[in-house]
Amino acid sequence: IIYATKCAIPGDHLLAGVYKTVDGGKTWKHLEIEFPEEIYPFAQLFGVFVPESKPHTVYVASTTHGILVSEDEGKTFRLGDRPPVKGPNYIGFVDDVMYVGTSGGGFWRKK
Repeated sequence: IIYATKCAIPGDHLLAGVYKTVDGGKTWKHLEIEFPEEIYPFAQLFGVFVPESKPHTVYVASTTHGILVSEDEGKTFRLGDRPPVKGPNYIGFVDDVMYVGTSGGGFWRKK
């Protein structure tokens, strides 16, 4: 399984989101995510991470919406923690500790 993200700009957000392929990239499925428009009317999505210890859980870093989490391989997403760093675009785990990074060099760690 491979996941990828597509960012959007204001006014062009219909194709933004998370995409999933189960056949090595031959076909891609656009995963339905309802982004709360009261936060932003468009989505800037960057990093996707699936921890080895939780293969059904998908984390997505969004500079506009914080962290999105799916616990069913992308069927549904919810807003996760809002880290105290602005614009998360990288998520990683080391020994079940979440690390979130930004393009500005900020990092946040959650145990």
